[in-house]
Amino acid sequence: MVIRTYLLSTLAFAIALAAPRFARADDSCAGCVTAAPPSVDADSKVAVAKAPMRIGVYGLGGYGALTRPDESVAGLSIGAELGIAFDGANGIRAGYSDASGIFGPEVRVWDLDYSHQWNTAPRLRGVTGTFGVLVGPSVGYVDYEGDDPQQHFAFGGRAGLFADLNLWNFTLGLDASARLGFSDYGAETTAMVGVHAGLTFDVARR
Repeated sequence: MVIRTYLLSTLAFAIALAAPRFARADDSCAGCVTAAPPSVDADSKVAVAKAPMRIGVYGLGGYGALTRPDESVAGLSIGAELGIAFDGANGIRAGYSDASGIFGPEVRVWDLDYSHQWNTAPRLRGVTGTFGVLVGPSVGYVDYEGDDPQQHFAFGGRAGLFADLNLWNFTLGLDASARLGFSDYGAETTAMVGVHAGLTFDVARR
């Protein structure tokens, strides 16, 4: 029952992310190719290019605390993340992290989040930066060695903050997030702070 309910809510979340983009496509006339007009700077009256779609691939490292009904432990984790900003502000972040041998059991987590960020530069030139928030569904798997009956999935969500510093296409960032999941063993929470590093690319301009 928990799995079915979670899968339905995750599907609804994915549809909600995609709906605005399909709605914008339906508004255009058939066969027409239109381009969004550039924004205009209020002081100089000069057109300013909008931020492009961007894709970033990052490696993650962090320190977190896992709290379960019968234990509370802390340790290090590593992982990877894919970030896509469709218009320089709104996007998605998909990630995976693994805390093998740190929390006691091996803890694997998958995240799919909506992200919104501010201060996005129109181009990745020189030193630029951005910061934002993210929220979305999360799935965790608590794996003990052998055939321990306590192995289980936990279904819930993640909310967090991030800040990126870009030197051209190289990105170094900070993360802070909290996860809440539910399983047959009750509620499980994880609070984590960490860093990420990788590459970010502009793939389309408006």
